[in-house]
Amino acid sequence: MSEEKTAVVFPGQGAQYVGMGSSFFAADSEAREVLAQCSEGSGMDLEKLILEGPEELLAQTAVTQPAIFAVSMAIYRVLKSRTGLVPDFAAGFSLGQYSALAAAGAFDIKKGAELLKHRGSFMQDANGGAMAAVIGMEPESIKEVLNQVDGYVDIANYNSPGQTVISGTESAVGEAVEALLKKGAKKAVPLKVSGAFHSKLMEGAASRFKEVLAGETFGKTQFPVIGNETAREIEDVGFSLYTQLVSPVRWQDSIEYLRERGVTRIIEVGPGKVLSGLIRRIDRSLEVVSVEEIDDLEKLR
Repeated sequence: MSEEKTAVVFPGQGAQYVGMGSSFFAADSEAREVLAQCSEGSGMDLEKLILEGPEELLAQTAVTQPAIFAVSMAIYRVLKSRTGLVPDFAAGFSLGQYSALAAAGAFDIKKGAELLKHRGSFMQDANGGAMAAVIGMEPESIKEVLNQVDGYVDIANYNSPGQTVISGTESAVGEAVEALLKKGAKKAVPLKVSGAFHSKLMEGAASRFKEVLAGETFGKTQFPVIGNETAREIEDVGFSLYTQLVSPVRWQDSIEYLRERGVTRIIEVGPGKVLSGLIRRIDRSLEVVSVEEIDDLEKLR
């Protein structure tokens, strides 16, 4: 019988809240060391922002991205040293892909925070545009409706069966929401975001970020990391991080691919439990464990 495999997955934007990771920072010096490295890499006092807020500042894309990365990596570092876990695969949702790559050794924690400071601020600068979550309609049917909308709108996230996110100009997304509800979507809810992420409206941000990535050298990963844009193993880290900005997040495909590769257990590492919920909707047979508080480590003993 083949050996059971484990993947770790890391959350993206929207998972943040004031006080995230606090049980790890209070209990473990390794977690605090990761936080210090991320503060240095990002040039921000992440400890204060994460533990004290204010929420409005923490929710700004340029702050959110290095902050979620810092918490995810602090939890991962403690998880690894206390349980000895070496995953077979890793994946992350949007900015979570940076956590997955850092966990696999493609770059160090300080560098990850520095890259996300740039990525977050470029994405924040590219404001304009909107996103909406569409519930209870399959992507093919959504595409048909979007093709009839004036202006630019496209699918940005294939999250799980019956949950898809669209992205585009504000007017086109507004028109699409109305049209999708008329065509039978259960819900179409505008999201609180600063721009049309994972769409061609991020091309300006992506080209600025490409210049940053051009100066970087990435290490070989210790285990495969699944890329959002291909739902397959990342072969070229810099290219993946660039194309990821303007490509849809193929989360459902990524989880289904991990299952094909023999993964039976997935551990969500970081704030929130959004990915755990999506994974359960994608494949009920997978064992899903969420590690957000220090007591959650007991689930892995």
